[in-house]
Amino acid sequence: MNILWHIITDDIMEQIELTGYIPEGQYTCSINPPDIRSIDEDKQICFIVNVHASSFDAMSFLSLYNNIKTESNIEIIAYTSEMHDLQTIHAVKSIGIQHMCTKAQLVTFLQSIGANIAAR
Repeated sequence: MNILWHIITDDIMEQIELTGYIPEGQYTCSINPPDIRSIDEDKQICFIVNVHASSFDAMSFLSLYNNIKTESNIEIIAYTSEMHDLQTIHAVKSIGIQHMCTKAQLVTFLQSIGANIAAR
């Protein structure tokens, strides 16, 4: 599994923290999403998007990428650091994003992927 992970959040400390949980593959961190034309369609890509980042319009980004993604190469994980932000969670899921979680759930998910890889 060679995944290119794109961590998109305006919180630099959160970028550093999340890169420590990336189980395998390459990663990039940015405060803005990459240009849609720069996406290599032959790579497995996973966007990890902070829905509360103030550096870009997360909902527009999620909607755009959800409409262009193919099941085989792009996955989107949206997260919120706010534990009980049900309004945002509902809004993100209503535009078709299947993977919406809290930051704690995201960390647990990434750790479980790492544990599964290590067990191979």
